[in-house]
Amino acid sequence: MLLDGAYSNATAWTHDPYPGTCDHGIRTTSPEDLRAAGAWARANGVQLAVHAMGDAAIDAVLDEFADQEGWLGDLPSVRIEHATLFTPAMVERVRAARLPVAVRCCTGGRVERCPT
Repeated sequence: MLLDGAYSNATAWTHDPYPGTCDHGIRTTSPEDLRAAGAWARANGVQLAVHAMGDAAIDAVLDEFADQEGWLGDLPSVRIEHATLFTPAMVERVRAARLPVAVRCCTGGRVERCPT
């Protein structure tokens, strides 16, 4: 499922605005739909893969699933795809929850803090 857009075109959902803008990207899935997708995956015994590139999107996945017990035994029940904007705190949360992450590292030099 897609939770946000792409960092390369400034549509990944971020906590801080993109440099030179007030834009935070887009959230493409509601909290209710994310929760329902997790419930469907659990009921059907399949892994849920969530596209989350921005830090706000990654946090939303972690907030929803990091503390839930998995449903696939020793296999991961939720996977984060194309994670780009990761903080040290997120790394610890992912590690503790044992969630696999497919990282997309190319940012085109656009990672910087927006002046306030």
